[in-house]
Amino acid sequence: MSCATICGYDQLPAPSAADYQDVAADAWYYDAVDYAVSHEYLSGTTRTQFSPEAPLTRAMLVQILYQVAGQPESGISHYSDVPDDSWCYAAVSWASSNGILTGSGSTFDPERAPARQELAAALYRFAQYSKLDTSPRADLSSYADADQVAS
Repeated sequence: MSCATICGYDQLPAPSAADYQDVAADAWYYDAVDYAVSHEYLSGTTRTQFSPEAPLTRAMLVQILYQVAGQPESGISHYSDVPDDSWCYAAVSWASSNGILTGSGSTFDPERAPARQELAAALYRFAQYSKLDTSPRADLSSYADADQVAS
């Protein structure tokens, strides 16, 4: 990014993990945060807070996948709970139009945490969207809730 004149603070390039007050240099996730931020896949909740302990929401999930996909054309969202001026509008529109993660009826429920199975299904669909090999399967029988996993 270049700023021909003066850049606003929120227009500056993504910071490194070191710029977040809540990401300690000895945190087990420090390098992952640094990688994701420097590649502009993730940003913090503010310019100085990453909020690594905050729960992931459906909006955050699709925003991350949208960023990783390179912010492709997104289509139009018709969800009543994702107005067109929402920070996640383009990502929700893209994810929904590509079948990666959809809503129910007229709502997307962007602030709800995705269930573990919902997260796995979204990642699987994103891998298919990205034309990755999704044929390998894993044995889930060692998990206590394996009998609750939908096909």
